[in-house]
Amino acid sequence: MLCAFASPAQSQCQDAFLETRQWVLDQDTQLLGNIESAALHPAQGMAVATADPNVVLLDAEGQFRQDIGRVGQGPFEYQGPLVLRFDGDRLAVWDRGNRKLITFDQDGQALQEWTGISRNFSNFTLQGDTLFAYHGGGLREDYIAAYARQDRGNASIQLGQAPEAHFPLSLLDGSSPIAYDTAQQRLLYASPAEPIMHVHNTDTGATSTVDINDNAFNTDAVQDYQTLEDINSDILGASEQAFKSSRFSSIHAVGGGLILAVLQHGVLEYERSFSEAVDNQADGGGTFDVGGLATNTRRLHVHLLNADGEQDACQSLSLSEEAFETDDPILGHTDRGFLTLRTQTNEAGDIDYVLTEYYVPDTY
Repeated sequence: MLCAFASPAQSQCQDAFLETRQWVLDQDTQLLGNIESAALHPAQGMAVATADPNVVLLDAEGQFRQDIGRVGQGPFEYQGPLVLRFDGDRLAVWDRGNRKLITFDQDGQALQEWTGISRNFSNFTLQGDTLFAYHGGGLREDYIAAYARQDRGNASIQLGQAPEAHFPLSLLDGSSPIAYDTAQQRLLYASPAEPIMHVHNTDTGATSTVDINDNAFNTDAVQDYQTLEDINSDILGASEQAFKSSRFSSIHAVGGGLILAVLQHGVLEYERSFSEAVDNQADGGGTFDVGGLATNTRRLHVHLLNADGEQDACQSLSLSEEAFETDDPILGHTDRGFLTLRTQTNEAGDIDYVLTEYYVPDTY
């Protein structure tokens, strides 16, 4: 059954409802390097995944506790890139290199791993023995799948029909919005190419939609890349144009039926085009270097929705004001919001990693 919630009123995202808290991550004990994903437990602290790859547990103050797991292809080993999520007291690690999910307890001890999943995915949410996965690419195909532990790599549910602009935007990290609302027993997901959230009731099997009425949303930048042939003929151009397009960035279930739907707008442009960087590399320039940022007008529109899909507030966060560590500023979910990462120079002249939680206060 397909139905639709009533559309919320238009908003210019002028509200200010989010609160923040920050941690300067410990690098004296463990040099973290490039952080790709992060997860925050309401009581036990946090975990970060680095590009090495490595998984590091930190305490509630951001101080180093321990490394967990190890690099490899054997049992409970990972190759990366890694995506982290907490499910209760379990830390779930999706290893895209080995195409498997590993779970650890709060002390870093390996619990279980799921193997045999043939398709890779860019994001996931884990609920008990059910894994809901977001498969990144594809043309006109399902991009959400549910895997039951006993069925190994065979999907029990497939959802989502990709719209035309989905394919080029799915090339970008942070273009895989999915979350599970435990309070309402419903799976929330969206294509990066539409300001529409899909709601799948896992008890009844009914699917509904919520229009995120955001009049800044525009995917004209990727309209020339609608087919696999378009992408393959100019993969660099498709990737570059994707950085100039709006996209549905992430979804966060934050308790009590409240939902954060985060849409990204604006342009990210470097001093050199991707094609120029490749030509320079081929001419003996060494690494792929696009230079510094020439234009960064990106912003996040954070829409707060109630349990009925109606919009209560919308806040705009400018990304051009902060030097975020990655092209995708949101590193992961929390039980009340989401995590971002930026760098700053401390008094000693060293680089600090600053993890920030944007969250909906309990009093809202």
